[in-house]
Amino acid sequence: MALDVAGKTVVITGASAGIGRELALLMARKGARLALLARRKPLLEELAQECGAGSQAMAVQCDVTQRPSCQAAIQTVVSEFKEIDILILNAGMSMGCYFEDIKDLADGDFMLSLNVMGVANVLHYAFPFIPKVRGSRIVVISSIAGAIGVPFRTLYCASKWAVNGFCASLRTELEEAYGENAPKVVVSCPPEVATGLNTNRLKFGNEATAQFDEKTAASPTLAAQLILDAICEGVRIGFFSKMHAWLHSLYACCPSRIDKMIIDGVKKSHRAPRYGNM
Repeated sequence: MALDVAGKTVVITGASAGIGRELALLMARKGARLALLARRKPLLEELAQECGAGSQAMAVQCDVTQRPSCQAAIQTVVSEFKEIDILILNAGMSMGCYFEDIKDLADGDFMLSLNVMGVANVLHYAFPFIPKVRGSRIVVISSIAGAIGVPFRTLYCASKWAVNGFCASLRTELEEAYGENAPKVVVSCPPEVATGLNTNRLKFGNEATAQFDEKTAASPTLAAQLILDAICEGVRIGFFSKMHAWLHSLYACCPSRIDKMIIDGVKKSHRAPRYGNM
């Protein structure tokens, strides 16, 4: 039976914009109690107001790369809501350059800290307050780039492959420890979504980054709905299309053919200095 989020306490990191923001609005309409986490508290406060007077939505400032900030944020949440039924680990950043074009690796340090340890940091402090029942959810917003290789995304792919492996391991631990009562670990692998994540990519010392054509991207509203569907169904790893699921399934069998398909697709959907179309 699909999970009903009404009355559930939902924590969303990276809630101030993009997919996180859309998920908050969607879950507020479904009757969830929301803790909205991000660095920019004024935007969170605006979002909490937009969620509506009928919903319980609290804005909590949190930098997921800083453990004291994560600990304080979770303590604030549980002091109000007592426990966390659904934890959505959404905060992250992307990149848009070839590895050989990187001029400053400092952006890589930040992105790995945000995309990988940002997941572990928040989960570490939230874990004791997640009920160990099958209706609980630990949700990580990964990427199709966490399942297959994609040009312009070397270190981004590294970060998303890392969290996919983290979730696979975590799932086995929960199943061993709690059996049928294990919380569901849900990994969502969106394609390009028309959000600031993809229009404000880390530059790694370059003047410009590869940018996608928004006409080829999924809308944040559609992304939020598909992710919510996966959360409610407890999907292990969710893709936005049968094509992406197929690419993931066959990647180990015919990687060269899929690599070519991905390269051709990115050339059609992206503007980049390397392509001479910016």
